[in-house]
Amino acid sequence: MSRRPGPFGPKDLLASAGILGIFVLGVFLTWVVIVAWGIPLPKHPIAQKFATTAIQTALTIALPYAVVHFWLGLTPAMLGLNRRRLGVTFGLGCAIYALAMLGFLHCGSDPLIARHPVRFLEPGNALLLTLVMSIHAATTDVATRGFILLALAHHSPSWFAILMQNVVWLYGHVYEIQLFTNCLGGPQVPFTGMGLWAVGLFAALGVLGDLIAFRTRNVWGLALAHVALNLAMVTYIRFM
Repeated sequence: MSRRPGPFGPKDLLASAGILGIFVLGVFLTWVVIVAWGIPLPKHPIAQKFATTAIQTALTIALPYAVVHFWLGLTPAMLGLNRRRLGVTFGLGCAIYALAMLGFLHCGSDPLIARHPVRFLEPGNALLLTLVMSIHAATTDVATRGFILLALAHHSPSWFAILMQNVVWLYGHVYEIQLFTNCLGGPQVPFTGMGLWAVGLFAALGVLGDLIAFRTRNVWGLALAHVALNLAMVTYIRFM
């Protein structure tokens, strides 16, 4: 369901500002809890990663979803957490994430990939790290496409929802963009230190994923496809 026909009125403006505001608040609270307050975290790196992922999920997904549900009446199902066209969404998601896999294979000799921790861990810990990475990948789609994109789509023009989703999407993939910058080369985007081809690749993944989410109104399929990408990458790193 897209925004109702008619002009973009004050109520829509307030709702759109609130949707973005509660997400930014969730990101800020995550920083406060983990960095500013420095709450005790497990010493083991994998357990620590799991704990920070759980905190991030609670504050940037569970909290915003709950707020817009009670404030704007947007249920999780309306924001893509449903089984509608799940198989189609998963298949299309795998197709676009295959682009990322091709880039990953091209950059496989880059030290940041060749020396990834998952390559050197014993099987049990490698499996646990893969699980945490998969959860983090899935929550990325749920937060950006489920919340930012589809929530905004109910109260703002589609182009604005896509723009805001991709701002968050690119910000959330800065590490990966920097990694791909090293091997893809090309001119740098001014003031960022990131390569144009790497930014273009992730921007393409962002926009194509948005079009799929708009088409199917399903986010679970994209999240599962993102998990499949991580499993494929881990398998490649372990056996390269």
